[in-house]
Amino acid sequence: MLKRISGMILLMTSMQAEAASANIVVVLPPSYEASSDPQARASGGLLVGMLESHINKKAQKQIDQFQSELADPTFAERVGKSFACIGSEQVSADCPPAMLLTDATGDAVQKLRQSNLQHVLLIRLHPLKTEERIRMRAIVNDAVVGANGLQVTRYFTAVFESRAPGADPKASAAYWTEGSPSRLAREVDKGIEELRQMLTLLDREVTPGGSAPASWATLANTDGLKQAGRLKCGGAGCGKHRVVRDAGDRAWLTTLYAQGPTLYGWSIVSLDDATARRYSNIMLPVQTTDQ
Repeated sequence: MLKRISGMILLMTSMQAEAASANIVVVLPPSYEASSDPQARASGGLLVGMLESHINKKAQKQIDQFQSELADPTFAERVGKSFACIGSEQVSADCPPAMLLTDATGDAVQKLRQSNLQHVLLIRLHPLKTEERIRMRAIVNDAVVGANGLQVTRYFTAVFESRAPGADPKASAAYWTEGSPSRLAREVDKGIEELRQMLTLLDREVTPGGSAPASWATLANTDGLKQAGRLKCGGAGCGKHRVVRDAGDRAWLTTLYAQGPTLYGWSIVSLDDATARRYSNIMLPVQTTDQ
């Protein structure tokens, strides 16, 4: 396992030049709100569709809860600084700044088109919170910006999730407020950095055309985690789960579905033990706001 982690670090170091070729564009709430301007919707085309994707009433409620309970006005800025260094071994002031879009959808479309950017990694961040868990999901479209919108060449997703132990809502609420800074704030900081690392790995390994990253075929399956009582999984896809990294109390998992990537592309999910012991399939945090 140590050999695998060391190899990942070397791999991430080698990505710096490749990721620098694309401009990082991060879309955060409230940009997920559906545009009420028909003209903006019509002119935005594919970009508007991506910005509005998968934001329903349940998701918006969880986004609002995340923002309210975290209560951190620097969250967007910190995400921008971290994600600007996708492709680097660590966050540095030398990374070209990311473009942050935090306005209404129509404005986000207009700003991107006026930016004169030609090649972007467009990252839609869904920060979700319930009483029991936090989920930070980053959906990426690698795209060329043209007169008719975006031409997407690759897409992939990273998810970070932490869950309160037990099922008592009152105990869960207290769990997130423990400490100073709070456990919620500490987990969010950890999540921002892990998302950056996972997106760095995905940016390196996911190629155009939809094929699974070649190196994933050598990853270990999840039998060891199951035997240790650290992972619950049921369903046809579970036999395809693979371990990207095992940190002892948190594991990065992916799934090599024979039929190709999931709805949001090839994905890596970082799950703490409380989450991994609960889920029956790791694609739930990738594709839903539930669970």
